[in-house]
Amino acid sequence: MRTLRSALGTSTSLLIRHRTMPRLPLMLASLALGGSLISGCNPLHTTVEITGSLVYGSCGEVLPWSPPFATWTDTGGADGMLRIQSFAGPASSADDVVTFIIDDPEALHGTLGQPIEVGDRYHAGTRASGSITLPVRCPEEKALAVQLHGDLIFDELSPKTSGRVVGHFDGVAIDARSGDTIGSSVLIHFDFPRRYQTPWQTFPTDRIK
Repeated sequence: MRTLRSALGTSTSLLIRHRTMPRLPLMLASLALGGSLISGCNPLHTTVEITGSLVYGSCGEVLPWSPPFATWTDTGGADGMLRIQSFAGPASSADDVVTFIIDDPEALHGTLGQPIEVGDRYHAGTRASGSITLPVRCPEEKALAVQLHGDLIFDELSPKTSGRVVGHFDGVAIDARSGDTIGSSVLIHFDFPRRYQTPWQTFPTDRIK
């Protein structure tokens, strides 16, 4: 019996060591994987890429730039607004922003894929206007007003309160004070979900400079 107990004790001990010892590295590996998935998650499901060249005053070249947040606002009025910014929060002067304002947004659903002229809506009569302001990335140039001139195309624009907004802009950047061209081959590609809520998220994201 002693021999039997010893054999059972030895086999039981080996069995316990076999079952319990590998759990620690397995748990650590699972935690590391979970952490990487969480840190790499993009809850906004937004893709915006701005490339080309834009010399923003004394700050110099500011492209490329990949802002993490975009929204489309259409309240059923005369204008629609596409807003791209570096922080998922309310519209604020303390945020880097690209803004397009488009006349007759309801008509966009029947003209997907067709270029919309972007320029000076008030003086040149273009259908849309566009601008870039970078008070966070370039605080010393807060007086600089940058207008976008070119073509804006919506490839997809959900007419519902959900769905995707996909398209791009291709054009130049103009210093509104002098009329000089300060940006060339400015390409803005955007792909993001339309949301039925305020034009911003209820949770913050890190600023991307």
